[in-house]
Amino acid sequence: PAVAVVLACDMALSSAAASLEGLASSALSAATTAFSTLQSQKDVLIAAAGGAAVLWTAQRVVNHFTQKHLYVRSASPKHLFVLVHGLFGSPIHLKYLAKCIAEQDECAAYLAHSNSGMVTNLLTSLDGIDEGGARLAAEIHNVLTRPELQGLESISFVGDGVGGLTARYALGHLVVGNTNTICGLKPGNFVSLATPHLGMREALNTPMKVVASLFPTGRQLLLIDSSDVHSAPLLLRMVEEKGPFTHALSLFRSRITFADMAAGNALWCSTAIAPAAPTSQALVKPMSDVAIDQEVFPHVVASFASTDFEFPAFKSHLHSFSTEHSIIRGLSETPFTRVVVNFTRSWATSHLRWSRQGYDTVHFLLNSVWKSNKKVRLWVDGCFDMMHFGHANAFRQALALGDELVVGVHNDAEITRVKGGPPIMNDEERYEAVSACKWVKEVVRDVPYAFETPEELQAYVDKYNIDYIVHGDDPVYTPDGRDVYEHVKKAGKFKAVKRTEGVSTTDIVGRMLLFSTEHFTQGTPGGVDNSGGSGQRASDVSLEDIEQLERRSNFLPTSRRIQQFSSGRIPGPNDRVVYIDGAFDLFHAGHIRVLKAAKAKGDFLIVGVHGDADINRTRGKNYPIMNLHERVLGVLSCEYVDEVIIGASMSLNQDMIRSMNISVVVHGSLWDFEDYEDMYRIPKELGIYEELESTSDLTARTIVRRVLENRLRYEEKFKKKDAQEQQYYAQKEYVQEQ
Repeated sequence: PAVAVVLACDMALSSAAASLEGLASSALSAATTAFSTLQSQKDVLIAAAGGAAVLWTAQRVVNHFTQKHLYVRSASPKHLFVLVHGLFGSPIHLKYLAKCIAEQDECAAYLAHSNSGMVTNLLTSLDGIDEGGARLAAEIHNVLTRPELQGLESISFVGDGVGGLTARYALGHLVVGNTNTICGLKPGNFVSLATPHLGMREALNTPMKVVASLFPTGRQLLLIDSSDVHSAPLLLRMVEEKGPFTHALSLFRSRITFADMAAGNALWCSTAIAPAAPTSQALVKPMSDVAIDQEVFPHVVASFASTDFEFPAFKSHLHSFSTEHSIIRGLSETPFTRVVVNFTRSWATSHLRWSRQGYDTVHFLLNSVWKSNKKVRLWVDGCFDMMHFGHANAFRQALALGDELVVGVHNDAEITRVKGGPPIMNDEERYEAVSACKWVKEVVRDVPYAFETPEELQAYVDKYNIDYIVHGDDPVYTPDGRDVYEHVKKAGKFKAVKRTEGVSTTDIVGRMLLFSTEHFTQGTPGGVDNSGGSGQRASDVSLEDIEQLERRSNFLPTSRRIQQFSSGRIPGPNDRVVYIDGAFDLFHAGHIRVLKAAKAKGDFLIVGVHGDADINRTRGKNYPIMNLHERVLGVLSCEYVDEVIIGASMSLNQDMIRSMNISVVVHGSLWDFEDYEDMYRIPKELGIYEELESTSDLTARTIVRRVLENRLRYEEKFKKKDAQEQQYYAQKEYVQEQ
């Protein structure tokens, strides 16, 4: 009779392969008939066990064919959460969390299933974290091609148990080179739920270790998977400094790990990435960075970002020089926020904790993620006189620390008050130059040179919703010697970025005061005509300390800098390509206006920047003030520019027009040199040349004239600022650039 029950249920399951809807009624009918033949209690127990096994199998089959993996409510989701189940787990274990995520605006949740089998996932769970991670990476590449996900901008991961390790491994294969993206998407949040980041060597008893060591995943969790004495365990390799896994993890805006105190001390250490376990909840609560409402979140004990564990340890399961300690040190480079939970019913399985049984924890998770998903707004302020690529690089680095950059610009009166004289460029010219920088979201005019009081600082922070205020690593002081960012630093809202060496307004002014070609670096492409004598000055300029001025630029042109400034865009097959060329020396508001007008003529703007020799020949021996590399970076920083030709020929030929698919060639109506008639002969013959009306009379010569007409004031100012810069170079320490 017992066998009859099992066979009946199995037959019902087999017939249901063609019609899953009839599974329940077929199984119930067959089981009822079989049970009527049972004669003893033993038969009942055997039948019940067999029936349970078959029904479990049936559920796995049904789930495999009917489980929904992608949860989307928004018409065009911007953010995707990838949910990865754990060892012996199933996507259904994270179904409740997926539904909660999908209810949020512009969010979608995807239940990864490449590591879950139809009937059993033993093989796909135990063949190694690396194998599972490779399958997950391939699955994510595939799902991102789905039509409903084509508007995505960012991606987050939630890993349950060993699924957190699988996700970390997959990220090492998903990060896209130097773009710092995951499959082209901006990394958002990485969340691990009870993930044994340190392995489980100290958490398993001897019999379990023996069983675990039979499988690749078990050996990796026991940290005994190294093939020889020269190789490290996988979990240790995944935290190598500058390795692909550490790099990928560092890109995420936030990293959060949930650790269960009821799991045992050793496992708590592994999931909390901690060297020791606390003895009670009371020892953890004081470390919490936020107050936890126990009525709303009964399972959540504390949430803290500190890596200093000062609470008394019940037992330290980690030896000082153990592999686990090495993993902790490696993960300290990508610090996690730790959320301590306590599921007092230890029988509750992991997937129940992250579903309805632990609904409060799920919502605490979501609250933490949404808070970290808030757009981080950065503030940079300054004079930005003669806006150059050093300013632009500061903006680029600042934006890398968050999502939106707000730039405050001091007005002429404020600069005159603090520095004793007006800037070279007036208010409108400076506002226009800053606004056109492609990394700037918003420009605020008339900001104070320094925040005089904490209240004044807070007023700006509140008004413009600022999270951090950013400046270069060079100090800035008020005339009375006070740190300009004193109140900002005390409020914990200051972040420093690396100063761009080799360029500054002071340096550029010095070049104009010297007014020679001596500021070029050796080996400048195109060369420089020094026939007038190296270091020849304008006849009306006399400086006592000319030796101080006659120095070469500290600017180091690198391919990396060009890549950082490049848009990376390419024209589409139907795009109208516009071409404009010029010197673009001392990149200024006049250039910006003509580039804006040029971009309006089509879809893709290519800018040709002429070589130093051509500029020297057509404008005179003292030009250009800035060399080719510097001028290219200035042009690339402009939001209207898509591509730049470095050292472009001054004669545009038909071959280049065809090669670049140029539809229209333009130039402004303002020229700063003669003999330009033949430059556009071929575009004119082809009927693709247009002259744009120049709405500004600003040129490099105009800027030079402003400096030379006030040379005495600028000489004194230059000497003072130059001394400060030389002191900076003498005392500088290495700062990692963003």
